[in-house]
Amino acid sequence: MLFRSNDKAFFEQRLSQVATDPKKAALTKERNEESNMGKIESLLSTMRSSRKPVSTGFKKLDVTLDGGLYAPGLYIIAGGTSVGKTALMQQMAYNLARNNQDVIYFSLEMSIQDLFYRDLSRLSELCGKGQTVHEIIQNGGRYITDDVITEYKKAASHIFTHAALSEITVEYIEHTAMNHVKRLEEKPVLFVDYLQILEPTNPHATDKQIVDHSVKSLNILSRSLEIPIVVAASLNRSGYSEEVNFQSLKESGALEYTGDIVIGLQFQATAKIIEKSKNVLERTKKLTEERNKPIRKMEAVILKHRNGKIGSKAYFDYVPKYNLYREGEPDKNLMSSIQLALLEDDVETPEEFIEHKIVRRRVIK
Repeated sequence: MLFRSNDKAFFEQRLSQVATDPKKAALTKERNEESNMGKIESLLSTMRSSRKPVSTGFKKLDVTLDGGLYAPGLYIIAGGTSVGKTALMQQMAYNLARNNQDVIYFSLEMSIQDLFYRDLSRLSELCGKGQTVHEIIQNGGRYITDDVITEYKKAASHIFTHAALSEITVEYIEHTAMNHVKRLEEKPVLFVDYLQILEPTNPHATDKQIVDHSVKSLNILSRSLEIPIVVAASLNRSGYSEEVNFQSLKESGALEYTGDIVIGLQFQATAKIIEKSKNVLERTKKLTEERNKPIRKMEAVILKHRNGKIGSKAYFDYVPKYNLYREGEPDKNLMSSIQLALLEDDVETPEEFIEHKIVRRRVIK
């Protein structure tokens, strides 16, 4: 339908009436307040005040995390026994504290004295005078040098440890974190070691309900305080002889969907052992041999990254004698045939490998 030019005045008049109609104006105001229109300034303010990611102290791990630990963010480190979940988390916490970042470490298995011994053992090795935890206890710390204590003190004022001398629940973690922000006016990074043994608030809940509640509550806490939270998680026993995945995580439902980033920690040789072993018994034996090595070749695999790439890896040399993680390199001798093919084609996941092969065949044709 076409309108004549002399209708212009009529339409301008109608638009003016709509704009000045009290009912219409009220509805427009209500819409703007309830919709995202009314939240734009708040969203922009949060975006502009966002903090840069904090470094884990491991450069290659930071790369896989797109820069480090972001706030807010719920980070899950999952792995079986003897892979050094606690050692890695404790070292990350120390690295952050060493750079003047407050950390609150919730330990549900070890006392603050145990953790202190582990820190001293690691630092003594880094200072070139390695002492095991057993040696420190046996000798009453006589051989811990002043430079080790001096190094520890550089981080100690930013480390707040809550050990399992009493029951630790998610609600206790929430109260502690909020109180820290209120009293010290600093936003901490939280470490929870580990998820599956947090005390339940409902004694009648199932294991899955307890884990789901804990994960969702920690996720909400991360967002309400705008802080990173790093949580250790264990595997099902059946997952000890498999590559780490969501199926092998204990009660993995909420972990898979609520965690922002899920990191699988495993031996570099895991895939090759699975590929070469004739049966489960042989596989278990070879993985046990990996667990008993004095220096364990490890890899941290990104299983989920809400805003980034999955499948990326960071490599480590884990020295359990001194509770020490060092950045390492991929070892071709420990790779499966599929991993070697991925490395040759400069891709990180089987899906990328298949896509790359298809594209390459088309180019060749």
